[in-house]
Amino acid sequence: MTSLDVVFEENNTRIAQQSATAAETVATRLRAGQGVRMALLARENENDQNPARRDALTDERLQALRAELAQHGIRLARCRCCGAHARRHHRAPLRRGLPPAARLQVKP
Repeated sequence: MTSLDVVFEENNTRIAQQSATAAETVATRLRAGQGVRMALLARENENDQNPARRDALTDERLQALRAELAQHGIRLARCRCCGAHARRHHRAPLRRGLPPAARLQVKP
């Protein structure tokens, strides 16, 4: 199973340039019969926001990612978790300043 980090623009639901090919990568892996674990990474300074706003932004980002995946023919259910729980279940090394806000797993 492949691990993939998805980064968004700060305080926004647009996928950052460094993650622009995330949906295409997932589609390619699924066609090859491989599963993918994705971690939606939040900006560290976003953790200082009101928790309700931060949760709403995470939900909006999940919807944006699901819409992007749908354009590649991928439909999925979501799994959302925050903080230490997300870090414990995402096996890719964490990037400094980008803690996981949510995770998704897609299987072929």
